Amino acid sequence: MLNSKPMGKHIIQVCKSTTYHVNKSKEIVKIFEQRLGIKIGKTTKDGIFTLILTNCIEACNISPSAKIDEEVFGNLSREKIGNLIKIQGKRIMLKTVNLISCNIGKIVPDLV
Repeated sequence: MLNSKPMGKHIIQVCKSTTYHVNKSKEIVKIFEQRLGIKIGKTTKDGIFTLILTNCIEACNISPSAKIDEEVFGNLSREKIGNLIKIQGKRIMLKTVNLISCNIGKIVPDLV
């Protein structure tokens, strides 16, 4: 994905196709915006999430749906979106902790 601005560590894509309109995905976008505190096309202040509309995520059969990074989530509701955001945030924390703990007391040649 080519972008002119920095993107978050997790990219949340919501489909804007015909199915998007039929299945009231606009409500899903509003929920993401409220939960993240950003509008479409923006990145959270902490740089964790970017929320964008896209043409297709190949998930019409489980719409309303969203794609977070390379994983598709369907039949979304307010509750499911809240849980997804928490889970994705925890994955980042775990990756960061693992990276730090693996490198404690070691000189990493690529970083020196």
